[in-house]
Amino acid sequence: MAARNSLTPQQGLGFFGLLILLCSAVLGKSQMCEVETGQTNIILDIEESRESFIGQPTTPPELPIFGDPDTEIALNLVFPKGQPIFQLNGKKLQLLQPLDRDEENLSHIVFQVSCTTRSTGKKRTIPIIVRVSDINDNAPRFMNTPYEVTVPESTPVGTTIFRNIQALDKDAGVNGLVEYFIAEGSPNSTNVEKYSADGYGTFAISFPHQGQVTVAKTLDFEKIQTYYLTIVASDRARNTADRLSSTTTLTVNIADSNDLDPSFIYSGCVSLDGACINPEYSASVPAGSLLGVLTVLPERIQAVDLDTINSPIRYSFASGMPGNYADYFQIDESTGVLKADESCGHFDGEEV
Repeated sequence: MAARNSLTPQQGLGFFGLLILLCSAVLGKSQMCEVETGQTNIILDIEESRESFIGQPTTPPELPIFGDPDTEIALNLVFPKGQPIFQLNGKKLQLLQPLDRDEENLSHIVFQVSCTTRSTGKKRTIPIIVRVSDINDNAPRFMNTPYEVTVPESTPVGTTIFRNIQALDKDAGVNGLVEYFIAEGSPNSTNVEKYSADGYGTFAISFPHQGQVTVAKTLDFEKIQTYYLTIVASDRARNTADRLSSTTTLTVNIADSNDLDPSFIYSGCVSLDGACINPEYSASVPAGSLLGVLTVLPERIQAVDLDTINSPIRYSFASGMPGNYADYFQIDESTGVLKADESCGHFDGEEV
């Protein structure tokens, strides 16, 4: 009867354990310098620098490469197209200089890492792409300032009076989008001149993304001749606490329109806003008087244009009694001088 070799259960377990260790060792060595994600390249993200800060980490924080950089693999960065931007600390990338995505138009950085397996000397090169994400570090800047416009006081409410407000933001994405609005001015910055005022509430920006200024209230040159509008340009960072803004001033000059009737004026009359209320004149023609210019009380007929454009004033009779009064009197349309009409002859009676 032939003898047969057999393993005890304990010996069998030991054999298989040794086999697993050998397989693991072989598999581990074959994985050295491989990308853990199974990709042929590595993609990382990093924020641009805040001013001169260079300590921001990447995401993920380490290069996903199999192997211990101290005992199993050797890593070296290769920058074929320029000066080194990163250095290695183990598997971590550390900046050598600040990153300014906005000034340098730097959306990503491409370079390589050379990985050598220490036990075999086998080397491979892995491409690395570092995407630079924007931080909101730039406030909008107004273009083509100062802003000034002149509009007639008769401009209807709702009319767009200014379209040239523009601000640019160097940041990317929502951090670079700009919206506009009118802010209430400081009490010390308005009313520095007579007939000037803060334009907050009188004008509006109805569509913040456009920055077009419209009239919100009726204008009156005789009251306010210059408005100062505080224009704010703000970015649209998702976190409102992180939003940055800038301000500038739009000066709106109001031009007078011919919107006020002439007003009679004379000394001693009851006046409102420079015009006599219910003005009255009188003149008498004694019997036997010669025809000609009449003496008018309290003083000669005179009217002024309350608009500053000073349109010519023409005088005329609107109505009177008796109905044929125009046969006896005439008024000079340019000067307002009242005369007894010489074609009437002498008047009968004591006084007319």
